[in-house]
Amino acid sequence: MRRNGAVLVCRDIPGLEPSRSGSVEPAASEGQWRNKWLVNGDGSGKSGGFACVSMVERREEREFSPTASQLLKHPLALLALVPKDAALFAAGAVAGASAKTVTAPLDRIKLLMQTHGLRAGQESAKKAIGFIEAITLIGKEEGLKGYWKGNLPQVIRIIPYSAVQLFAYETYKKLLKGKDGELSVIGRLAAGACAGMTSTLVTYPLDVLRLRLAVEPGHRTMTQVAFNMLKEEGFASFYKGLGPSLVGIAPYIAVNFCVFDLVKKSLPEKYQKRTEASLATALVSATIATLMCYPLDTVRRQMQMKGTPYKTFFDAFPGIVARDGLVGLYRGFVPNALKTLPNSSIRLTTFDTVKRLIAASEKEVQQIVEENRQKQKQTASFPSMLMVGSADVPYLTRNSSKEGEPRVILVEKLGNGTSKRYILDDDLQLRTVLDEHVSKTDGSVRSQVSKTELSWLPDIVKDFILPAGFPGSVSDDYLEYMLLQFPTNITAWICHTLVTSRQAVGVGSFSGTTAAAASAAAIRWVSKDGIGAVGRLFIGGKFGNLFDDDPKQWRMYADFIGSAGSIFDLTTPLYPAYFLPLASLGNLAKAVARGLKDPSFRVIQNHFAIAGNLGEVAAKEEVWEVAAQLLGLGLGVLVLSTPGLSSSYLMLVLTWLSMRLLHLWLRYQSLSVLEFSTINLKRARILVKAHVESSRVPGSHDCNRMESILSWQRLLKPRITFGVSFEEMVGGEKSGSMVKMLLKLYAKEKYILVVNLQQPRNFEVFVSFKEGATSLSVLRSVWQTYWLYQNSGSIDNAVDQLEQSLIELEDRFDNLLQQLEEAGWDTNQINLKVHKEVSIKE
Repeated sequence: MRRNGAVLVCRDIPGLEPSRSGSVEPAASEGQWRNKWLVNGDGSGKSGGFACVSMVERREEREFSPTASQLLKHPLALLALVPKDAALFAAGAVAGASAKTVTAPLDRIKLLMQTHGLRAGQESAKKAIGFIEAITLIGKEEGLKGYWKGNLPQVIRIIPYSAVQLFAYETYKKLLKGKDGELSVIGRLAAGACAGMTSTLVTYPLDVLRLRLAVEPGHRTMTQVAFNMLKEEGFASFYKGLGPSLVGIAPYIAVNFCVFDLVKKSLPEKYQKRTEASLATALVSATIATLMCYPLDTVRRQMQMKGTPYKTFFDAFPGIVARDGLVGLYRGFVPNALKTLPNSSIRLTTFDTVKRLIAASEKEVQQIVEENRQKQKQTASFPSMLMVGSADVPYLTRNSSKEGEPRVILVEKLGNGTSKRYILDDDLQLRTVLDEHVSKTDGSVRSQVSKTELSWLPDIVKDFILPAGFPGSVSDDYLEYMLLQFPTNITAWICHTLVTSRQAVGVGSFSGTTAAAASAAAIRWVSKDGIGAVGRLFIGGKFGNLFDDDPKQWRMYADFIGSAGSIFDLTTPLYPAYFLPLASLGNLAKAVARGLKDPSFRVIQNHFAIAGNLGEVAAKEEVWEVAAQLLGLGLGVLVLSTPGLSSSYLMLVLTWLSMRLLHLWLRYQSLSVLEFSTINLKRARILVKAHVESSRVPGSHDCNRMESILSWQRLLKPRITFGVSFEEMVGGEKSGSMVKMLLKLYAKEKYILVVNLQQPRNFEVFVSFKEGATSLSVLRSVWQTYWLYQNSGSIDNAVDQLEQSLIELEDRFDNLLQQLEEAGWDTNQINLKVHKEVSIKE
């Protein structure tokens, strides 16, 4: 087996243990090993006639452990004497107990709001109470102590719960690390979920006791509650609702801990050690997790109650929605959200602080040990070599010779910040080494982002909310405008919610509906709109870079998806009991359609505004749209007034279907007449194919007519796969000569292209871009692809074919650019995306 570095092969020596023979690798960490030189011990006193071997053994740390006087000079090192696991466990317990005591009043208020009116015998009671009502009720009936009622069992529970949870999270993180020692986002989520379920399983009976003591009258002590539960309901009552608890806690802890770790890790180093940074990060992570997982907590609490009508999670969830609406799942959310700040912040910040102290103490001890080691070296010396026999044997070292030393021939940078080095061994075999994550504060990598003071944001967040290439791809005032626009939109939607509730009350006045019922209806309607808005958020954040390349395709797809949303709306009369989920799905589909439509149409509007008059073009488009809207509404009213149409559901659906098909056909025709003078990948394929075949290129009119609006790039032939890793391009080929050939062949190009020989039936090429590649580099790779496709059978040798294609590219590409300009194409607007998921640095 091939090994890295020097390897010393040992021979059997009489008198030594057999396990000492074999091959031994050099020590990985120089400071933790020492050499011992042994001689054969056969007792004869004669030499064995051969050189002694060098062995390595673990040094016992107690030889250099800090003395009492050193510990007095370095008090922080005392913490390192406590076992690390015990320190982490204790820190989690103290943090949890402190956080729960501070937030106990808010927790009591939340529980009362979640469960009020549910117990048997209270069916006539008020279904729900508000935040202020809960505060008043507790103070009036139980006094000041009532706000901490049930806190003792909660503190008793939280000590093992918090300790187990935080300690288990650290343990699971170690277990789930990859081969490179890094922990992925999925690994962090899995570690958090497992930690949450582990701690819940251990402490769940105490949680049930705390709930019963807090909300059920007649019991004064935790022991009394426990005995009554055992007597009346049996042992299983202590684990009632465990399923929803595990389902609820797993995603909550997973999201909370994962977001906290990722955001904290992404902060600049000077902020990572600040307490206020930990507090703010904990608040953000807890808020996100609570918004996502709070409904599961409400279901769990109601299933734990004595006399609850719900037997399973699938009974409770729709039952709560049917009784109180969607807002019922968020009963008690306000006090719970207020509790999130001190609770999560105290707990995670305390734990994070103790972890930093433990790390600092270990570093302090290592410094003392190193000082002691240096002192030992000064007073003791070891022979570098002991010779037995007459012949001298040279000592073998790792760097004894530089001949044949492996060298790096290229570096491949991945989108997640890591890099892969391709190393050529002395026997011309290629191997790869995956390097660690590149620091985000490195000036050469993230210089532009650092200038905007957003380097603390994780890459996944920046890619989601900012345009690609930010800040170089937008004007200087973009970020400031968006930061002010965001709270502006928040206030606008708050006003929208309030007005909607009053409109519902106004409508209810005609039908005798109460104001409370109208408000509930308004909340359901706004919730439906909110669910739909998630679609727009997802589209804008995840697929924002698609619309500049092919606005016609995405505008057409927007209408297809919008049509699917209308189908959900049409089915609501058939299933009125499922109005909310059906209407929400319809809104979600239409919101996704709007997320595709608006950006696509803005690109089309920008295409129209050749005189820089985008505002006027948009205003006039609004005139056309409003005129069409008024005419369409009028015709729609006339159609509905047709006898028998409005009363017949089947006739209405058939009429809608015919109108929708006509609408889609007209949309396709309108997009087909657009003539873009910019070059995207579809049009580039058409232009390059024509030039390779006949050395001529079509004009924008003919090319746009030939462009297929609905076709996916992956289905077009020849198939081009961009952004492929170099290892995948060579197809597992480890020959250094093959790699050297490709690098030499593409030395003048900003990309490397190979034909996928594993699929001879379907012609496919792999393209990987080098650092500094531009849209022109993409166009050159497309031209080479079509030449290889047209001449795939003319040359047998694949390498000779690649070489010939590059010769043709060099001779004819300038002619392509010249013809594009003569045909009226804008060669300054080549919208061909350089895939930077993988980039090569030679």
